[in-house]
Amino acid sequence: MLAGAVLCLASVALVSLQGRPAGRPPGRPATSGVACGLAAGVAFGLYFLFIRNAAAAGGLWPLAISRCTASTVVLTAAAWRGRQPVRGGAGPRLADLALAAGAGDVAASLLYVLAVRSGPFALAVVITALYPAVTVLLARLVLGERMRAVQQAGLALGALGIILVTA
Repeated sequence: MLAGAVLCLASVALVSLQGRPAGRPPGRPATSGVACGLAAGVAFGLYFLFIRNAAAAGGLWPLAISRCTASTVVLTAAAWRGRQPVRGGAGPRLADLALAAGAGDVAASLLYVLAVRSGPFALAVVITALYPAVTVLLARLVLGERMRAVQQAGLALGALGIILVTA
């Protein structure tokens, strides 16, 4: 299982790598992107740990509270900046996509809680950590984005990691 977890971690790193932005000289690292990625990883890890512990004691209320809090923060920030959450002619389509994304997010969180209640926490966390790979795969399948070789290698490592973790 440990080897699978290491492969999944390597998978996320490879899938998340971005190409060199236009105008950036070769050899100059994108340190701000690395720092943001690390901060996001820590925040997601803490969120999953807190949701696991809270859901064990409070049923599904922690999920509802976290979603209401997130929505309040986003809508408040949009209002503070003077922006409408949905604008202009793209409104209904954008609103439908936002609702679908929100429903998918809630479903994923619910499945995560059910997974950590019924199985090993480590297994659920390792598989949940592969969300960047799923995002890249969806971008390829839904939007037709190109995947670089390093991202393809990351997806393959993720698949192998899942097999090793679950074996």
